[in-house]
Amino acid sequence: MRCKHCSAAHLDEGEFATRKHTLHRCNVCLKQWMHPTAAQGNPLALLSPQLQGDVLHLVFPSSVASMLASEPTWLAQVYAQQRVPCDAEMRSCLSKARGANPLFALRTVHGFELCYRVDGARLQLVIPKGKGLRRTLMEEVHNSLYGAHLGVRKTVAALQHRVWWPDMGKHVATFVRGCSVCQRVKDVNAKQQGLLQPLPVPTHPFQQWTMDFISDLPLVTVGNASFNGVLVLVDKFSKLCRLLPVFKGEGELSAPAVA
Repeated sequence: MRCKHCSAAHLDEGEFATRKHTLHRCNVCLKQWMHPTAAQGNPLALLSPQLQGDVLHLVFPSSVASMLASEPTWLAQVYAQQRVPCDAEMRSCLSKARGANPLFALRTVHGFELCYRVDGARLQLVIPKGKGLRRTLMEEVHNSLYGAHLGVRKTVAALQHRVWWPDMGKHVATFVRGCSVCQRVKDVNAKQQGLLQPLPVPTHPFQQWTMDFISDLPLVTVGNASFNGVLVLVDKFSKLCRLLPVFKGEGELSAPAVA
């Protein structure tokens, strides 16, 4: 059997008779899925029919494999969710596509009128938030063997080749941060933090004071002055405590002002 894209023999009776070798030899073809011009966004179009089943079940989760193998069914789900009345985000995108907004457009694919976002020369299918469609796509791009648990930036870039939804970056960041595999396996690539530096220990009384406020107490009037808070001063060496009445007004009570 041969790949229709690179014309290389991927499965012979001898050396490449295992599914593992089949997947390895098809790696170049699978990468073409992320390219904007590759087979109109359908990775299966790059492979011969004999290889499609093996590659789908090796590379993609079962739900996504079924989605890619039956593209009209997947588009039907997107079309149905794009017309859900309670989705305010989708209603806004559809109204912009039907109007004169150049950032959105309606296109008919496999008999379904779908809403797309126009990003330069490419069209990004607007994914509604119902039926877990967004999470399914994030799982496929991030968790699959092809996705290789990339970071937030690369996962967003891979998704934006074909799809889009509002606040995609925030959703992908939350999804990647919650990935259990990444938390267990990935190393921290940030600069190592230094040791904690404690404050110097005082050597005699009244050298260092700490202060804090107790505010929003019942208003108390003494002569011509009114108070509704307490300033607490503590000497760090002797633990001597001093309590001073203060008044909290509109922005009048602050540590710099009292100091």
